[in-house]
Amino acid sequence: PAITDISEGAWAEARRRFADTQERIAAALKKPGTEADAVMYFLPHDCYHFGQISYLRAMQGVKSAEA
Repeated sequence: PAITDISEGAWAEARRRFADTQERIAAALKKPGTEADAVMYFLPHDCYHFGQISYLRAMQGVKSAEA
């Protein structure tokens, strides 16, 4: 969807939703009996976006997130 709100509050809410999603995925992976198919979409998806962010940081001359 198009981003229509670029306020600091909207950015904070996006980061909060991301953190919540990552915590829920981690909890599902730790839970015995979790079907792998239920979370397998997120692993390559998150890696893809991490690569995008790393590329943008490199283009801006910003140190990598792993440094």
